[in-house]
Amino acid sequence: MNLRAYKNERVIDPIRTGRNIRASRLAKQLTVTELATRIRRSKQFVSMVESGERTPNGKMLRAFESVLNVADQRRESASVR
Repeated sequence: MNLRAYKNERVIDPIRTGRNIRASRLAKQLTVTELATRIRRSKQFVSMVESGERTPNGKMLRAFESVLNVADQRRESASVR
């Protein structure tokens, strides 16, 4: 195992990630179907991510961030601190 690659991996809590995605989706007043269409995945996939049954990979997390503008919110809150 390449230790350097292992150290660079982030551990993702699927429950927390799902809750954050759901909260962001609801704040944007999007349905599961609308979000799924925007990220080009099934509504079942979005539901499974929101419930913590599936953990999205990095590419999918970026797709969620892009649609929900989560990355921008993180940057803004970091600069306020």
